[in-house]
Amino acid sequence: MKHVLFHILQVFAVLLALLIVLLFVFAIVGHLSWLRFFLAAALFSFIAYFVLPRVRAILEK
Repeated sequence: MKHVLFHILQVFAVLLALLIVLLFVFAIVGHLSWLRFFLAAALFSFIAYFVLPRVRAILEK
């Protein structure tokens, strides 16, 4: 069961990275303002670097 949850966390982390790339492309094309891009990137980075490791630590217990 833990293996499946760790795999889900890895997939979620990769999806966050891909979402940042997609938002960057939208910002370049002009469909998204740069401020929204940076706010979204900061939120996703916070999730990837602070929330996911804490969830993983909880799952390892």
